Amino acid sequence: MLQQTQHERIFPGSPCSWKQIYLIDKRWRFISEVLATKGKKPELVLDSGCGYCIYTQRLSSLALRIIGLDIFSEYLKDYNAIMASNVMLVQGSAVNLPLPSNVVNAVICIELR
Repeated sequence: MLQQTQHERIFPGSPCSWKQIYLIDKRWRFISEVLATKGKKPELVLDSGCGYCIYTQRLSSLALRIIGLDIFSEYLKDYNAIMASNVMLVQGSAVNLPLPSNVVNAVICIELR
């Protein structure tokens, strides 16, 4: 389980309680299990509504390329510098995706508001 101090170091400024950290880990185990059933790494995964990029960064080890999408640019600019090289953060709406059709292999969308 991700310790609170580890979380704060990896995702500075993201407001997480112990309960939220537990839910993040539980959801992450589910996401990684589902992606593992595909047999090979997906070429492109979209984290729609990525917010604090909690799942976006973790996805970098499970997919060849990841796009973190959020409508709020302040989230994206804060985390762009710490993302892995195969992660691209994009400002945009989940309603009108700024992507061509049929290019994403999997979509993660957790707590989109």
